[in-house]
Amino acid sequence: MRCSEAWTILAETVWELPLHQSRTFWDALAEARWARAVALRQHLGMAVTMRVDLAHLCRKVLSPAVVVAVLESLAHEDKLRCAQVSHIEESVLNQVDRHGC
Repeated sequence: MRCSEAWTILAETVWELPLHQSRTFWDALAEARWARAVALRQHLGMAVTMRVDLAHLCRKVLSPAVVVAVLESLAHEDKLRCAQVSHIEESVLNQVDRHGC
């Protein structure tokens, strides 16, 4: 599954991930077989198809807790190295305000 332009824009806009990190994250999601990662990948696919509002997507599907849990599962599934997970988590968590949004 090829990294979509929508994913790249989302990862760069929402989490300020560098291009190589957004592609690494996507490649891991594309190969994942564990439930959390597969569910996120399917939600993202539906969101692009249905043109879901970005704010809604971030609140409901891409909350920091969900993204961190998916990243951890990708590490446990050996789709990402721990260092890669740490860098991506840091980028994601740097975007969270004091209210968790």
